[in-house]
Amino acid sequence: MLSDLLTDPQCVLVFPFEVRQLTNTQETAIARCLTALYGKGIKTTRKVIPAAVEHAGKLRIPGGGDTIHACCMVKRPRDGRDASFVRYQKLVDRRAHNHRATPDFEIKDFWGQVQNIFILRLDTNAAQALGLDAPRVLFLAEITRCRVEAFDDLGNRYYKDMGATEVVDLNAIQCVVGRIKDRKQWAIIDRSGPLAQAAFVPNTS
Repeated sequence: MLSDLLTDPQCVLVFPFEVRQLTNTQETAIARCLTALYGKGIKTTRKVIPAAVEHAGKLRIPGGGDTIHACCMVKRPRDGRDASFVRYQKLVDRRAHNHRATPDFEIKDFWGQVQNIFILRLDTNAAQALGLDAPRVLFLAEITRCRVEAFDDLGNRYYKDMGATEVVDLNAIQCVVGRIKDRKQWAIIDRSGPLAQAAFVPNTS
């Protein structure tokens, strides 16, 4: 049943909601996200993803935070402000190039455009396949990354093109960022500062 309000510990999803079929590309991206989150093989994580999932149009960060739009669900407002561009964070292995080395993770910032927000409902069987002890609802974001090429003395990043699309845990999103066209490139304006940071907690379920 579609809801008009869903709450996660660090975010609130609001109308519009709609059940949509997933593309093969989206299924693969979600499976890769679940593999990273739960350490299961890609074949296992693919099996728990239904053909159609609920999509949310907006994400609101509690405590007076930003309202973020999924650009595939919400039309850009007439005032031209695009609330679908965000800063998000991921754990990145510094030693990823060396497969024999023990992983050494660090938090890294990325910028991109939120395409979709997925509400993935795991029943008992799907949850058990991921090593969970009870049904669970997962909140995920599909984001197309900005290919940041440079930055200035004020910390503003610059990009010309969009890069790969990936799916991440919704709580990885930190804030909306602004953009200003500067000749043939875009400047990313992020005024959130160090207070907007993700908290990465080991999965113990």
